[in-house]
Amino acid sequence: MTSVSDGMRLAREREFHNRHFLDEDESRGAQNKYYFAIQQGLALYNQLVVAHAQDRDALEYGCGVGVLARQIGGGAKSVVGIDLSDVAVGRANDQCITGGIDNVKFVAMNAEDMTFPDESFDFVYGSAILHHLDVARSMSEIHRVLRPGGIALFAEPLGHNPIFNLYRRLTPSKRTDDEHPLIRSDFDIVSRLFPEVRIHHFGLLTLLSVPLHSTGVGRALRSGLHGIDRVLFGLGLRWYSWYVVIEMKKA
Repeated sequence: MTSVSDGMRLAREREFHNRHFLDEDESRGAQNKYYFAIQQGLALYNQLVVAHAQDRDALEYGCGVGVLARQIGGGAKSVVGIDLSDVAVGRANDQCITGGIDNVKFVAMNAEDMTFPDESFDFVYGSAILHHLDVARSMSEIHRVLRPGGIALFAEPLGHNPIFNLYRRLTPSKRTDDEHPLIRSDFDIVSRLFPEVRIHHFGLLTLLSVPLHSTGVGRALRSGLHGIDRVLFGLGLRWYSWYVVIEMKKA
């Protein structure tokens, strides 16, 4: 049962994201240049989504306007996308109708209390969604709707780097009041539910390449810094990365 405080939190999240999808939120869009620094991680995430969705029933958890769900629809058995934003879901379904895609659909739904039966999906995936939610509730729901041997895959920001956290505090309008980058205790919750967990870290020194994101020099710099990041993560600094790709397998 959703408490009053949880209901208020969900309402704030819905309002924020509805506004984003209605207004195209140009101020938030200006943040996109920073994702240049983690392109290797985002590419890995997309590759894994395509591979795991092949011939399977997939759920996109926090689908937005459903771009990736529609892209993988041709290879998947079926794809369902859920999002708290009814504006985003409406746009996503309109695009499916326009494109004649009949094995992909989108539903406005609370991700912490899904209405799907147990063991409905082979694969659940999402990007930048878990850190908007109660991690214990959302991971329990993801585990519940996955079939035995099913895979969950997420790309999420981390909350241990003091420099990144300072930037977050200085730019509160760029994010919702309730979002919280993941910390080590959140991964303890994940490990209790999923016996197999693999975490890929991205984005430390590669952030230095962002000012040159539109140039070939920037791409070359990013590649070199990515290699240095690999070394630093191996030396114990992985939890200071900006983003992670998390692969989980249900027993």
